[in-house]
Amino acid sequence: MEVTGADFHLGASEVVRVRNKSSVQPPAGSYPATAFDVPLTFVEKLAYGPRSWVRVYTGEQRYIDATVNSGDDIAQAVEGWRISCAPLIR
Repeated sequence: MEVTGADFHLGASEVVRVRNKSSVQPPAGSYPATAFDVPLTFVEKLAYGPRSWVRVYTGEQRYIDATVNSGDDIAQAVEGWRISCAPLIR
């Protein structure tokens, strides 16, 4: 499955569309992964902002929705990002 872009929904009204892939992509593995270049401030806002979710678009003109932070529950990927990047954003 090829990821062609993503829409990050932050809070009730802000949407950030990401379509330009990074020049450095993760190595091929059993789980499909695609890297996009975004400012660190955006990633911080996504990880810590309540009511955030993402719609990931695939090459087959389909999409997958996933909650990032509902205000009550936080996705495991975000929790891992918080642990690995915490020294960089403080």
